Amino acid sequence: MKFLRVSLVAAVGVLAGTAQAQTVYINDFESNTAGFTTSGRTSLPTTSNASSPLSSMLGKFASNEFSNLELSGLNPGETYNVAFDLFIGGSWDGNNATYGQDCWILRENFSNQYMVNTTFSHLNDPGFTQNYSDSNPVGNLNGGGPYEAKTGADVISANPDSFAGYQIYYFGRGAGNPVLTFTANSAGLASLTFQGVGLQAVNDEYWALDNVRVTSARVPEPATTALALLALPVLGLIRRKK
Repeated sequence: MKFLRVSLVAAVGVLAGTAQAQTVYINDFESNTAGFTTSGRTSLPTTSNASSPLSSMLGKFASNEFSNLELSGLNPGETYNVAFDLFIGGSWDGNNATYGQDCWILRENFSNQYMVNTTFSHLNDPGFTQNYSDSNPVGNLNGGGPYEAKTGADVISANPDSFAGYQIYYFGRGAGNPVLTFTANSAGLASLTFQGVGLQAVNDEYWALDNVRVTSARVPEPATTALALLALPVLGLIRRKK
């Protein structure tokens, strides 16, 4: 009977491990920018140390530049999660009335749904606040903030120079970070716009993307069904043993 219990636990672990969300798009930009409407790539740091390690990212983008991710073959009306790393580089001014606002948005175009619509700041000064926090990624729409510069950043540059510094924000991964969702339209399509708004030239303020991943938000059912079928004969054995 002990063997049966151990076997059941092991089987449950294996089957549960297979219950993973379906990935419909993934790109770390190490070799290409497939799916996006722009093709530029650049090497940028992934830690507080600007020299190492580096990663190839989509970008750099400045001014009001944007890039779209066009998705097809989705399940109509189904909800999907989008995850990515957002690199914010240079002297972003946040909500400052003179030099800002420095905004960043992520929008699903068919539904005109904003998943991110907020300001970011790199300057530690009371006059340079930002609207972004992990609990409020659409601060420009629902009145979030203001918060201190760099609030919610997962990586902060060790370089104190405003123009050489940067922050990295994780979306869809890491404890406390926002989970962003959108819904495919009736034709199984989605169009995601990633865009900075009101920025200066690229040598002053810019952004880039890394590790973009789109997955179905629906929990797969096969593993649940298999677990139920597996449990039935074992439960029967347990009853007979008694």
